[in-house]
Amino acid sequence: TLTVPAGRVVKFAQNTGLWINGILSAVGSSGNRIYFTDYRDDTIGGDTNGDASASAPAANWWYGVHINDGGSATIDYATIRYTFGGTYGYPYYNNFAGVYKTGTGSVTVSNSLIEKSNGFGLWLLNSTGIQTLSGNTLQNNGSHGILVQNAGASVTVSGNAVSTSGVGNTAIHGLYMENTPATVSSNIVSGNGGYGLYVTGVALPVSVTLNTLNGNGLGGVGMSADSSGAVIDANNVFTGPIHVEVGSLSRDTSWVNDRVYYLRGDITVNSSRTLTVPAGRVVKFAQNTGL
Repeated sequence: TLTVPAGRVVKFAQNTGLWINGILSAVGSSGNRIYFTDYRDDTIGGDTNGDASASAPAANWWYGVHINDGGSATIDYATIRYTFGGTYGYPYYNNFAGVYKTGTGSVTVSNSLIEKSNGFGLWLLNSTGIQTLSGNTLQNNGSHGILVQNAGASVTVSGNAVSTSGVGNTAIHGLYMENTPATVSSNIVSGNGGYGLYVTGVALPVSVTLNTLNGNGLGGVGMSADSSGAVIDANNVFTGPIHVEVGSLSRDTSWVNDRVYYLRGDITVNSSRTLTVPAGRVVKFAQNTGL
């Protein structure tokens, strides 16, 4: 176990990171946060590299907190800045985010600020175990604020504030949920390049409730065609329709949500599959598209 006490400031050399195969305990408090940041960051812990104002921190400096298969972490009241983000080939051959988790083991990230990453803020990929992301602020990251992919049945994403992810890039969303039966609740998601919430994959969120998803580049909620049966509770707050991206339905699907559905591309219902459009539903089409 590595224990990082409340109030500790940890700065990283370029192209280095924190790799967890065992246990990380980084528990701060509201008045005594933990910082993980660029060595050149003089705003906390002073001028550590001793060059006055000759250098400045920037995204893509260090690798982030990387929780490997079998590793577990509890991160509470921490600030994480200026990391890599995404999947890199030569010479790295790895995945990176402010906090990245894969494989077995539990992870809790709460009450933390993750900002100014070159890519993803929080990323769960092919992971299992209890995974809780709650009460965090994710802002000014280059790609999806929270990306959850194939992360098993014990994922909770709640009470987070996600903003300014990929500003100007409609392919980047605040919350990106792929093939994960997560609980998604009470998040405030705004100012991101694409959707506030994007849903794709075979396994759909088990519940989406009480989220505020206004002010994003494309709209509040987007879905891949084959995931367009996802249930978005009426108590979510967003203006505009549910957006459905071009694609085909490989399973029986019902457009159950009492909102307008906007089809952004052609939707194909595959042979032996049924699309149910309930009474009263309104479906609108982009130009030169069809069903």
